[in-house]
Amino acid sequence: MPQEWNVYNFYLSSTELFDEIVEDLSSCSRDLIASGEMDGFSYNRYNFPPTPPYLRFICYNLKEEKKLMKRVDRLIEEGKITKREIAKPDLTDVDGVVMEYIKLTARKITETIKVDLKKPLTTKQAAYLIHLFMNNFFGYVEEEGIYLGLAQSMRNAIDKAQSAISK
Repeated sequence: MPQEWNVYNFYLSSTELFDEIVEDLSSCSRDLIASGEMDGFSYNRYNFPPTPPYLRFICYNLKEEKKLMKRVDRLIEEGKITKREIAKPDLTDVDGVVMEYIKLTARKITETIKVDLKKPLTTKQAAYLIHLFMNNFFGYVEEEGIYLGLAQSMRNAIDKAQSAISK
């Protein structure tokens, strides 16, 4: 029986490799989902010097990690991934939904945006997408509160990551 969440930190030899490695591992993961060997995946990029850049890769209901790890092994042999480690899932409850599951949903939305826009997203486009997405759910007044809370959450996450590095 697979565990619900498999989470890995993959340390990269360069920040320039984020997109390539994300696409490589995402392609493998989409194949695993199509074959029923995994139910979902997500990822986060981390770059807090002096710690090497790393990709946190999250798998949901991964039945067998052999195919994914074979892909990772190849990236290690090529020198693109310098280290891998098993990480703990973020099981923080957010109003009845586990944080890792929210990340899966965010990744699905990201894929839809990439397909719909047919070109890389600019920061200005991202700002409008976020605004219009939140406005569809909540309206202007609540939307402002969401952004203020989001800014504080981001600051806390950055401070926490930098604090962990300095230890």
